[in-house]
Amino acid sequence: MDQKRSPGESHKADPNIEILVVAVGNEFKGDDGIGPFVARKLKSKNLPKTLVTSHDGDGTSLMELWTDAQMVILLDAVSSGGQPGKIFRFNALRQ
Repeated sequence: MDQKRSPGESHKADPNIEILVVAVGNEFKGDDGIGPFVARKLKSKNLPKTLVTSHDGDGTSLMELWTDAQMVILLDAVSSGGQPGKIFRFNALRQ
């Protein structure tokens, strides 16, 4: 199964998908390319019940992408002023 889908295409086409990983970024914009890089690495792992996709970060189509998903993991680079490579975790239901 091709795990790269166009923005707005539903993950619901496959009822076995429990986790949607969305890696945001543009590999032609320096550090912003980390999203597509990580997506390629994750896809190569063939994680069970997981759909890994890349996205350019457009807000509307990004939200449509994860509509009705059981679990979404969003990967994106941020400019935080912190140590490069630092991982920030947020729980959207709690924060």
